[in-house]
Amino acid sequence: MQMNFPTSSLKKRPVTPIKQHVSTSVSLKQESLSPWNQKKQIPHKSKYNQNSLKGHYDEFTTNYELRKIRQEQHQIQQATDQNFNITNQAKKYKNTRQNNGSRTPNDGKNHVFKPVIKVRESKSEDQKKNSILTYYQIGKILSSGMIGIVYLGRCNSTKIPVSLKVMSIQRINEKKIMQNLICEIEILKAIRKLKGCVQLIQCLNDEKYITLVFRYYEKGDLYHNLKKQPGGIYQEDLCKSLFRQIVESLVQLHKRQIVHRDLKPENILITEDYETVIIDFGFALKKNHPMFLKFNVVGTPEFYPIEMLVKKANGRIEYDEKVDIWCIGVILFEMLYGQTPFHDRDKDRIKERIVKLIYEFPHSRYSQAEDLIMQILTQPDERISLKDILKHKWLQKSKVQMKKEE
Repeated sequence: MQMNFPTSSLKKRPVTPIKQHVSTSVSLKQESLSPWNQKKQIPHKSKYNQNSLKGHYDEFTTNYELRKIRQEQHQIQQATDQNFNITNQAKKYKNTRQNNGSRTPNDGKNHVFKPVIKVRESKSEDQKKNSILTYYQIGKILSSGMIGIVYLGRCNSTKIPVSLKVMSIQRINEKKIMQNLICEIEILKAIRKLKGCVQLIQCLNDEKYITLVFRYYEKGDLYHNLKKQPGGIYQEDLCKSLFRQIVESLVQLHKRQIVHRDLKPENILITEDYETVIIDFGFALKKNHPMFLKFNVVGTPEFYPIEMLVKKANGRIEYDEKVDIWCIGVILFEMLYGQTPFHDRDKDRIKERIVKLIYEFPHSRYSQAEDLIMQILTQPDERISLKDILKHKWLQKSKVQMKKEE
């Protein structure tokens, strides 16, 4: 039975106008360009999203790749305990020097640090098996470079912290440096067991990224440790110990015909026992490599050797492994005096001072060290050799084994 109601008894719901909310902090134009607004999604808020990757990847990735990166981080966060703290985990596995030369964690057990997985070539048919998330959890960003980012990671099986250098294949192809990367990986494999050089644990690749896994050194690089010291300098005895270790590592590299070409404090790590570790072999080449004959000017301006800036009579730039000796001379100067010898804000003036060998010692406190530096920062045919550096009187009374700072 159909019932009819008088229209006057029906009350209509008042219609309220819809107000469009406009944020005062972000413009509408910026919101429309956001990759998250395109799908009307809200990014997952986790501790890994606090260090957004957008600023680092905008140069060489699309918005789609940014979303994929955040999705991978979300998967890591879901698989990780909420109370997990990668910094505390790294401290738990801090290495100490034992009498037999092995390294063990501070938990009192006899654990020796070993590579998690042996280095092997990645193949296209098992790219899923070589995915980084299969073996490691990704933590905070340690540093960023031209083609990739270095993360703090943790092995899923051993829980040992590692350094993950993730590089974009697209960016590598754009810069046309794939051949350089192949040379770097070959050199890293050759020096894995070499004392004083970075240890490559694993090499992985998928469709978009190549990942190099290294041992993690919590203390950081020589440059940042130097800036934390009073006056930005090390004590002379510690300088002797660190410098001797760098020279000894360089001797082993040159025996294998490997020239680093970019030695500087940022590329030398310091362990908890004040041992040096040379890293970043991106510009390194073997002397018999065809690319080495191109004699490119590479490295950092304040560390350019004079032979990289002065052409020979034939109009070519020619140099050899002695460029590394020049660089460690600049490193020694900075460790003792807190600045590089040719420092200047203008790059052209830096090059001019290097070519003319214009530099001064801030004081004459280290006369023997000054004598060694002057024998290093000179023309290549007059430059002191690595063996003679180790025999120099300034290093004769050095303490190779230094105690930890309390």
